[in-house]
Amino acid sequence: MNLLLTIVALFVTVILTARMCSLALLFRNELPHNLQKVMSMSIGTMSGITTGSVINGLMHATSFIALLSSMAIGMGAGVVVGLPMMFEAAIEGLVAGIMGGMMGSMLMSDTPIFTSGCFLLLFVAIVFLIHQLIHIRVNAHPVTPPSSKQILRGIVIVSAATVIVASLLLGIPHLMR
Repeated sequence: MNLLLTIVALFVTVILTARMCSLALLFRNELPHNLQKVMSMSIGTMSGITTGSVINGLMHATSFIALLSSMAIGMGAGVVVGLPMMFEAAIEGLVAGIMGGMMGSMLMSDTPIFTSGCFLLLFVAIVFLIHQLIHIRVNAHPVTPPSSKQILRGIVIVSAATVIVASLLLGIPHLMR
């Protein structure tokens, strides 16, 4: 069962990274430099964290093997996404992949399936948000700046969502015992 979940998680990671790479190739001239860097850093970090938690948690690999493999996958993903756009984005993706691989392989959890699933869902959510941001930037329409009331409402919503999600993530593993 763990082997099947590992294969599925790694497959999803590869597919999402390939999608971001194709978007980087397609829109490399239309995207601003900061978005290019954010893309490569996000993909490098999240692929390293996700594969590290999957390899260490589900496959029960030795820490050294999990560290090396998750760092290599994170570095590769960051470089593959960043290189079509600009060299600085590739370097930032490389460094972010190293950092994400280290963090992901160091995770020790009582519920590795839950932890790996959370990181995989977070990776999918980040890719979705970057995908939406790319299409907003490419099809740029004049945007009116938000009012202070809208900013305050957004802060309250994000703060409440963070507290709720953190409470769920801290409480669910204890309920599963």
